[in-house]
Amino acid sequence: MVLPKMGNIAATIGDFVLSLIIVWGGMKMLGYNDAFGEAFAASIVVAAGEYFYHKWLAKNQLHHTDTNHLV
Repeated sequence: MVLPKMGNIAATIGDFVLSLIIVWGGMKMLGYNDAFGEAFAASIVVAAGEYFYHKWLAKNQLHHTDTNHLV
């Protein structure tokens, strides 16, 4: 939903924040109280992968006539 409307950077930042909340919250629920750094590092890896996935998605899968602003 974010990628076609706001572009790759905004979608990647959104994925980073969402994965940070989910990973950190899940680790807190499992009893890892000092796990923010690990959750942050994992979210950076997820966001890096999502950045390249969004570039591929914008080029190959979105059926808009003008997707140059997405890459």
